[in-house]
Amino acid sequence: NVLPVGSVVRARDIKLMIAGYELFEDKEKNQVRAGYIAVKYPRGYAGRESLGILGFDEIQEVLKEGLHTPGELRFTQGLGRFYHQAETLDGEKWNRFMEILQDRLKEKKQTELSGR
Repeated sequence: NVLPVGSVVRARDIKLMIAGYELFEDKEKNQVRAGYIAVKYPRGYAGRESLGILGFDEIQEVLKEGLHTPGELRFTQGLGRFYHQAETLDGEKWNRFMEILQDRLKEKKQTELSGR
């Protein structure tokens, strides 16, 4: 399960608050991993250098879950399914997937601009 933003967890023996979500490439394992963007708790965001990436599998303990709403639940369930599929891609397939996604986003933007 994907935790909601605002959740406080213990990972790497420090307290962190989840601030967002991220897919990242684990170059050592040549695979895509899903995780969280996190900040130290209780300090929170203190500039770009205070942000870190935390793999889902690195959480040692959930200290407090963030706010659950019907919208958040739909979002995190969909995100969890997407991340699970993305983690089955190796680095090369992930890069190709991202190229296709970026091309489609450019096409969509061009279509929207031409329709104005």
